[in-house]
Amino acid sequence: RRWSGPGPKLNSWRTLISVNRDWIRSKRSLCFPEPNTSAAFTAVGIFCSSVTSNQVIAFLLAIFANFILYAGFETISVMPFIGNGVDYMVSQIGMQFHYNSISRGLLDSRDIVYFLSVVAVFIVATKLSLQKRKWN
Repeated sequence: RRWSGPGPKLNSWRTLISVNRDWIRSKRSLCFPEPNTSAAFTAVGIFCSSVTSNQVIAFLLAIFANFILYAGFETISVMPFIGNGVDYMVSQIGMQFHYNSISRGLLDSRDIVYFLSVVAVFIVATKLSLQKRKWN
């Protein structure tokens, strides 16, 4: 009898690996965000770390602040009590509005300026927070 190799089992594994690879590539923007989004998230995290001396509290605060900056303003803008013109302005404050246009491949200077200003604001806030702290 001649050995035929792994047979159908290998083919099913190849299919599974191929499907997972394609799914990961399609979701790459979620796994590997754009560098400007990462810089903004990092600046917010560093600021939250400078506010408190407890690492766990700083981590939870950073997650909450980043969530509010990314999805909070978009959620507020779709609430029914927000007016027609105001909802667009509120959604522009959040990161999701600017990230969606960059993730489509559209490099607009407004989006780049937005992310750079978020980074600058939180770095300056971190600097002020550290200068205000009393060091022993």
